[in-house]
Parts: sequence; structure tokens; C-alpha cells
Amino acid sequence: MNDVVIKEHDLDLERLVQPPISETFGKTVDIFSLKSVEQSVCGGTCSKEPVVVIHGGKYLQCGECTHLHVGNGLTEEELSEHYKESQKYAATYTNPEKAQLRVNQVATPKAEWMLKVYRDLHGNILQDPNVLDVGAGGGHFVKACRDMNLQVEGIELSRPSISFAKNVFNIELSNRDFLGVSADEVKNPRLITFWGVIEHVKDPVAMLKKANDLLKDEPGMVVASVPNFRSGSTIIQMMYPDTAVRHIGPIEHGNIFTEKSISRSFEKASITPTHAWYFGMDAYEIWTQLVTCGRVKSQDFSVDGFMSDFDRIRESLGIAGGVSQEVRGLVTKLTSLKDSGDFSEALDLLPKLQLAFDEERASDEITLAGIPSSEQM
Repeated sequence: MNDVVIKEHDLDLERLVQPPISETFGKTVDIFSLKSVEQSVCGGTCSKEPVVVIHGGKYLQCGECTHLHVGNGLTEEELSEHYKESQKYAATYTNPEKAQLRVNQVATPKAEWMLKVYRDLHGNILQDPNVLDVGAGGGHFVKACRDMNLQVEGIELSRPSISFAKNVFNIELSNRDFLGVSADEVKNPRLITFWGVIEHVKDPVAMLKKANDLLKDEPGMVVASVPNFRSGSTIIQMMYPDTAVRHIGPIEHGNIFTEKSISRSFEKASITPTHAWYFGMDAYEIWTQLVTCGRVKSQDFSVDGFMSDFDRIRESLGIAGGVSQEVRGLVTKLTSLKDSGDFSEALDLLPKLQLAFDEERASDEITLAGIPSSEQM
């Protein structure tokens, strides 16, 4: 992972930027037939032609803030119904056998980073903040916060996820629409989190504005974790768009962010970015596409051919060539093991590969923390 403290003169992440089917609520959706819509976080003009097409979802890019959205996506009402009732979507986060593992390995590091940043920003505050986790899923992050003795509450639309949190963690999540929550209905939150949430909604900025409103300009912080377009996962999914499983997906991830667009989203919500954290699952995504999907076993697969396509897309995304050496090392190792079919010897290469993406700020997830603009220090 790569943790970046944004200095005062670099508060605008634009300075850091390098140029730049599916089943829902029990119904099969023909995404090719969905109506195209204009949508950007800054109000700019989007491209007419898609920048990337995944499972038929056509992602258009704003020419100003570089944000991407799926042009032929679901309506707001359809999305809401999907998240309320979808057992299939909730299953991603509600495996009881892996619940504590997810708390320990995923949720707890996020909670620790969040609290460290909050204390860095508000070191004069003696009491730890009340936390409001929006889109709490199965309650893993809420559980991690409680284990750290933080006061925390979670909001979640998915009924299957709410049941999971109650049954597994004995945590009561509130089944409410965040945009409709009043200040009287929450416990004076000083820290509001969106872990993989705002990419799912039609209006990400509205969610951030609501968070800012609830903070009431008192010492507080907003954290949002979003998919990063300029990433290793994007490269491999552009190479193999019909087998993408996570990261870019036209039903759930209607928004894909860049450093510039998540920064612009915060600014539109009157939130000043202060800290960024880069971590992802790019190495896992590459492994999945090559090993799980069986491509590396194909007779016509070649390391040079793969790397030629990989580097072409990498360069188009403005990602430095440092990651290519690590990728080539993994692919070469996998190719040497394909006759035996036992790829376990290559697993130890994945952490080093992921670190290369994280250090290039090319991991598939960006977490941005910020404070209400009136709080600028």
C-alpha cells in the first residue's frame, strides 16, 4: 500500500494527475438496450464514444474532470431495488466462514488508517470521533471500529447484508437511505466513511455533500474509497473485457474515478482533500485473468505477445513502465509452470507486484480523506 500525505500546496489532486451480462434483483438485464445518459461529476461534456466497454457497458469519459460513467446503466430506482434485495450482490460480503478474516485483513487496516489520519488532522481533540459508516455491507467495518472501542453506527440498504450483520456480529445496521437522513437521526458523527460506496450511485457528489452537511463544519473528516481507472486492473480488464468480475462492472460500478475526478468530487462538496491512500487487488486481478480463466495454458499464449498488449494500454493510461518488469516476471513464471498446472510457486510474486502498482499510484483503489473546506488548517 502507498500512503500519501497531501501537502498544503498540493491540496488540489489535479496537480498530481498524469494525463490521462449481468443479473440484477433476479432479472436478466440486456445492458446493450439501456438508454445512454450524460453524467459527470463536474458538469463537463462527456465523450460520445466509450473509452472502455466491459460486458457491454459503455464507459464514457468527461473531457474536463476525466471521470468515467457507464452511459447505458440502470436507473436510480432500479439500482436502489437491486441493492435492497440482491442476494447475489450481498454474497460478496456475507460469507460467514470468512467474516472474521475479512474484519482482520480488510476492515481493521482501514479503520486504523482512518483513525490515524483523523488524529493527525485534529490532534487537539481528546475524544475519538463518532463514526458513521455509509453502505456498511455486512458490518465488517463497524465491527472493526467497535473492536477499537470507537462509537460507530452503520447505514445499509441491503436487507440480506443487514441480516448478516445481526446474525454474525450482533450488529444492528440502520436500513435507511443516507440522503434522507437528518442530523437528529445520527449520533453527531465527526467521521463519515464511504468504503466502496459512491461509485454505485447516480450522483456521487450528492453523497459527499450530505456528509459535509451532517458534519456541521465542526472538526470532522470524510473518507471515500473508490475504483481507480488508472490502474493495473483496468489494463488487464481492457485486454480481457468479457471476463471481468470486479473493479469495472456496468451494473454495480456505474462510476469509475481518476485522481482528478475524485478530487473534483470532494471540492464540489466543499471538502478539501488532505490524505490519499493507494492500495488494490491488481495482482489478484491479473492472476485471475491468466490462471483462473486458463489463458496462460493456451497454446497460442506468449509472454511477448501479452506484454506488448499490456504495455500499449499501460502507456495509454499514463502508468510508468516500472510495473512492467514485475508483470513480466509473473507471466514468465506462470508460463514455465503451465505444463504441470501447479501455479502455487508463483503466488509469492503477487505481493511484490501489487506493491509496484501501489507505489506508482496505479492500484485499482484510491482512498481519499478530507475535511470541510471551512476547516482548512
